[in-house]
Amino acid sequence: MKEFRIDFHTHWDAKSYGSSDSDPSRFLEMLDIHGLDRAVILPTRSLMDAGQIFSDNREVALAGQRSKGRLIPLGTVNLWNEPEALRETRLCFEELAMAGLKFHPWLQGASVNLLTMDKVCDILEEFGGIAYFHDGTPPFSLPAQIGLLAARHPNVRFVLGHCGLLEYWRESLMVLQNCPNVWGCICGPSHAAARTILQEGPHDRLMWGSDFGFGLMDHIAFRLKELKAWELSPEDEERLIVKNPSRLLREIYAGSDRTLSPSETAYARP
Repeated sequence: MKEFRIDFHTHWDAKSYGSSDSDPSRFLEMLDIHGLDRAVILPTRSLMDAGQIFSDNREVALAGQRSKGRLIPLGTVNLWNEPEALRETRLCFEELAMAGLKFHPWLQGASVNLLTMDKVCDILEEFGGIAYFHDGTPPFSLPAQIGLLAARHPNVRFVLGHCGLLEYWRESLMVLQNCPNVWGCICGPSHAAARTILQEGPHDRLMWGSDFGFGLMDHIAFRLKELKAWELSPEDEERLIVKNPSRLLREIYAGSDRTLSPSETAYARP
């Protein structure tokens, strides 16, 4: 996989883009406006309604397919239903060509300490997928909680999707400094916090994201202005938005025969 300018934190909800069939054209237009080549797309509706996981995962996967590889899809699972969660996790990789799974423990009401989470992480290790987390919101989405899970699964790559947001960025920095399998997407901390994370965090495991995808509000423009305000060197900015995310995606797909094209069989309910 070549190196691209990547937004590592966006959300997919076709209804927000005036589409009902996973048409990514308006989403891709927004990337083009801001000179971005790729985006990681995270499910949205299913994080708030477990009953929509099956359809939402397939909608996200289809958007990725129709984008011809520009949108990198992640799915999610219902940790409260273990048989379903384990089956859907496998389908996300074997049939839907996902790069990993997104968890929002606060919205989904599921602690990272559930035994099912460890079983899901075992499957993530098997397929080389990432565990992507909303972090920075108590009681279930604290960076340290995710760090403890990452310590139990050292061969799985974890992503802190917000680097602790406004209040828990120090905890996020601690996790990043002590867990070599945890990556941080700087999307939400204050200006001073972001600069500290960039100075003291692992330079080879930090990325940038916009949180774009809730309607057509231009979060990307706002986050890019934040990025410029951090006054990074050209080399550090390229590392954050190009080299690190490109390397992580290469590692996910390295040695894998998975493609970005979902299998037709994945759309049939079990």
